[in-house]
Order: sequence, then C-alpha cells, then structure tokens
Amino acid sequence: DSRVYLLRDDDIVQITTDHSVVQELIAAGRLSPEEAENHPYGNVITRAVGPSDSVKPDYLRLEVVDGDRFVICSDGLTKELTDFGIRHFLEANPDPAAAVEAMMAAALENGGRDNITIVVLDVTRRAA
Repeated sequence: DSRVYLLRDDDIVQITTDHSVVQELIAAGRLSPEEAENHPYGNVITRAVGPSDSVKPDYLRLEVVDGDRFVICSDGLTKELTDFGIRHFLEANPDPAAAVEAMMAAALENGGRDNITIVVLDVTRRAA
C-alpha cells in the first residue's frame, strides 16, 4: 500500500504499480480510475513483501537526472491528496522537509483516515 512518484520537469508520474484488487480490475478494463476511487475493495492488496518467501518484490531501473524529486509514501497520503495535490506541494516547497510537512498537514486536514508516511528525496548532482 505504498507508492513512489517522480516529479521531473513539472510532470508527476507514479513509477510503482499498485498490487491491489482495484488495480487489477483497472488493468483488466473492468473498472475506471474514477470508479476505483471509492471502490469497496480499495484497501485489498494482492501482494505484500514479508509474509511469504515466495513473494518477489518489483524492481525498476530508472535513470535519474539532476533536479528529480521522488516521493515515497503510504496510501494514507494518496487517499487524501491527488497526484496533482502532491505535485503542488512539491513545487511550492523546494525544501524536502517543508514539502513533507505541507503534504502531511494537508492530508490530515483532508481526513487523515490511515497512517501517513512520506519521504521526499531530491536528486542533486555534485560538482566533480
């Protein structure tokens, strides 16, 4: 129930795939993203790291560039803020800690119905 987002050049993209019943229904074309927002099985996950040795985590190789911003977050954030909202707080807060605080405050103000975990990671290239 966690996601990783990448903000690059003012575009935010979810770079992980949800492993949930709802995501599988969306992928199969049986549910629209709008219908998924309030689906009764929205919290039912289909894969989790830890309970079984047979579960294999996803791996993704991604080239990072100077200025990339990553958000690693639990569904407690994404239930309360849209991708647009996350992008807004990242763009409005250049400091990663300030971005986390702003998103946390907004998620709590919007209801805070689940645990909220947020990490903001900035990619900065050092001069050689």
